[in-house]
Amino acid sequence: MNNQTAILMALIFSAGCRPEQGAPEVRTPSNQQNNTVRVETNCMFPQFGGVESGIEDIDKIGNGVIISNYQVVTAKHVIDCIGMDATVHIILPNGKSQKAIWQEDIGTDLVKIQIMNAGTLGDFKPPILKPFGAVGDTACITSLGRGTRCGEILPYHSVEVSSYHGDSGSGVYDSSGHLTGILVKSRNFEPHLAIVEPLTHL
Repeated sequence: MNNQTAILMALIFSAGCRPEQGAPEVRTPSNQQNNTVRVETNCMFPQFGGVESGIEDIDKIGNGVIISNYQVVTAKHVIDCIGMDATVHIILPNGKSQKAIWQEDIGTDLVKIQIMNAGTLGDFKPPILKPFGAVGDTACITSLGRGTRCGEILPYHSVEVSSYHGDSGSGVYDSSGHLTGILVKSRNFEPHLAIVEPLTHL
């Protein structure tokens, strides 16, 4: 360290501008993948009309993001059975399945669900929440089986990346790995554009 650097550091510390201690660790794509879960919902709809009446069994799948030991954020439509009976399971990164229940709505198409027995989560790192980026910034979407893909943010909270069936509920991150939103759908007739609902709180 030369004399000029030493003097500058002394001035900084004397002014109280000390380097931040315990600053949040920036997440990497591997961390994001470790926080990504599969959300599987089984809806039981009554059937009417025809010769037979009974129960129609419909399965819905999506992704979700672990935000705490017992909580996952996902797209609401992934678990919404329109008032009918629903059974929700979370497939954890280690492959184990755990039952989950609705906890609270946190957006137009965002919901927080609670894992009933999260003792098998292991040592995961909760995401750091940041505001969704501006048009022209880069956003990255992490989904199970498709990894992380990045694209440019376009108007109306859309991102120029391909989105497929089962991707709803995937976490959306900025270029530094901070969680900024949840993928909720593809833009109509444009599967290369993913629609994001920004996360304002967890």
